[in-house]
Amino acid sequence: MKVLLVNSEKGMRGGEHQTAALGLGLKRKGCEVRLAVPPGAPIIDRISGFLPFVTFRFETLPFGTPASLSRLIATWKPDILHAQTSRAHTHLWIARLFLKDAPPLVVSRRVAFGVSGCVSGRFKYRMGVAHYIPISMAAAKSLRDAGVLEERMTIVPSGVDVERFRRSTGDKRLLEGWGVGADRFLIGTVAAFEKEKGYGALLGASEIVLALHPECLFVFVGSGRFAGELRKRILVKGLGDKVVVAGLENDLEDVLPLFNLFVLPSLQEGLSTALIAALAAGLPVVASRTGGIPEVVNTDCGILVPPDDKRALAEAIISLIRDGGLRGRLAKAGSRRAGKFDIRSTIDGTIGVYKMVLG
Repeated sequence: MKVLLVNSEKGMRGGEHQTAALGLGLKRKGCEVRLAVPPGAPIIDRISGFLPFVTFRFETLPFGTPASLSRLIATWKPDILHAQTSRAHTHLWIARLFLKDAPPLVVSRRVAFGVSGCVSGRFKYRMGVAHYIPISMAAAKSLRDAGVLEERMTIVPSGVDVERFRRSTGDKRLLEGWGVGADRFLIGTVAAFEKEKGYGALLGASEIVLALHPECLFVFVGSGRFAGELRKRILVKGLGDKVVVAGLENDLEDVLPLFNLFVLPSLQEGLSTALIAALAAGLPVVASRTGGIPEVVNTDCGILVPPDDKRALAEAIISLIRDGGLRGRLAKAGSRRAGKFDIRSTIDGTIGVYKMVLG
C-alpha cells in the first residue's frame, strides 16, 4: 500500500510527532510511505534517513501547492492520501480536482473546536473526503456538528511508545539548566506556548502554590507565540526564580521523568500526547476537564479541574504536593492507563481505516 502523508505545519507540536510516528510505523508494517511537508520544517529532522519526503509551500491561499501536489500524485500514484492538518486537507482537496482518477482522501481531525462555519469550510468537510479519523470523541463531535455523518468517521486515538516512557529515567543534565537542586519539587507541563493551552491560569495557580510551598519549582516546556509574553508576566509577578520557561529541545522521554507532577491546564484539547506520555512515565497528573482530556485521564490516575480556574488548579496541585501516597497511587494507575494509548494501536487502527476505504 502506498500512502502519501501530508502535514502543512512549519513547527513541531504533538500533531507533527504523531505524523512522524505514523509514517515510521506504517513503513514497519510494509507500507510505502512518502511525506509532504513545508521546506525546513522540523519534522524533516525527525524522519530524514528513514522516510522519503517532498516539500511544498502550503500557502495560506492555496495557489501553487495543489497543482504541484496533483503532479506528484499523478506520477507516484499513491493508494491513499492522508491529510494530517486542516490546511493539508484544503490543499489535497483541491489537488484531487486536477486528477481524473484521484486516490481516496483520508483526513485526521486532531482538534475539538468547531469547524469553520464559512461556506467553503462546510463544503470542504462534507464532500470529497472518503473518511475522517478523529483522535477522540471530542474531535468526532466537532465533525458531527459540522454535518459529517457518523459512518464517515472512525475514532483512532493518538498514541506514544508507552514502553519507552516507562523505561526512561530522564536526562538529569537538564536540571542544571533549570536551576534545580535536589530538594526542589518539580511541577511541569509540556505544551505549546499558546493562550489556548491555559498558561494564564497555570501562572495564576503557581502564585498560590508557591506562597504555601516555596520549595516547588514550575517548569513550562514548549515553544510558540506566547513565550515572550509569558516570560514578561513571570518577571512582573516576581517569580523569575520559581517559574522556568524552557524550550522543547529534547525528546519528551528526557524531560518528563524529571518532574514530580505533570499539569495540563488547556482551555481546549483534542487529546494530548504529552499527557499520555506523562502517564506512561509514571507521573500523577492534574488537567483540565475539557475536550478529549477526560478520555485519557480518569479519577484513578489524575485530578481534573474546570478549565481557566486558577484556584481549582492550585488546590489540586497542593493536594498532591502534600499527599505522597496519593501521588503514588495515581502514578501506578496512570502507567496502566497509558497502555490503552500505545502508538502501535494508533498505527493498526489507521491501517484498518485505509483497508476499509480501499474496499
